[in-house]
Amino acid sequence: PGANNIVVLDAGGVMAAGTVKLDRMMRTEVQGSAVGTVTLNMGTVAAGDRIWVTGYTGTGSGTGALQWQKTSGTATVDWAGAAQLRSDAPNYVTCSGICRVTASGTLVLGAYTSGFTTPTVYGHAIVLNNG
Repeated sequence: PGANNIVVLDAGGVMAAGTVKLDRMMRTEVQGSAVGTVTLNMGTVAAGDRIWVTGYTGTGSGTGALQWQKTSGTATVDWAGAAQLRSDAPNYVTCSGICRVTASGTLVLGAYTSGFTTPTVYGHAIVLNNG
């Protein structure tokens, strides 16, 4: 596959004919940064969409955490059965994962840090279209 392509696999994991360009699967891409907390407005999402998030924070000393969760909107999401996605680590923390939209509506996601003193939080999210 060329750049920005995703290989299409059938249910058995065998490559099906052709590839699908990432920009055809992606509905929304949002990124931002802020001290302590970053919020990303995902707009309107549909049930069945998947949202890939990644974030980074830290101050180089101490142990802290970074957590993704829904902050507002009418949509609901599921983080593999949990209400949020969280990572803990010393010095610097990355937190990445995928959530599933379980009910359509508007959605704002937030990445929050704890344990570090006034760090900048960086966030990036991509909504993958369900169909």
